Amino acid sequence: MVIDPGNSSLGKAHGKGTYGTSQASTRALSDAPTANKPATPAPLVGDSVSLSAQAQKLVRLETRIQQAPDVDKQKVESLKQAIAEGRYKIDPHRIAEAMLSDELGAKP
Repeated sequence: MVIDPGNSSLGKAHGKGTYGTSQASTRALSDAPTANKPATPAPLVGDSVSLSAQAQKLVRLETRIQQAPDVDKQKVESLKQAIAEGRYKIDPHRIAEAMLSDELGAKP
């Protein structure tokens, strides 16, 4: 048997479209999802996130720290003035104690 693809009457005798496919099956194939169409997930309903009171406090503290200046200019200026006027006294024992307690992990 020879099939002539140019024959427009091919398959129409049985209520089918060209090449023996029905219009309903052709429509179903065109409506089917393809690999080119990305799947859209359904939105999730009811999911939520909440921070604990401690986490909220940490966020507020972090914001305040980020807004604070890196250097306390007023303190630096007062120390400069105290050194210039000879009022700034260095206590070597206090410095040594602080260094040792820091090294040993104890508080002065």
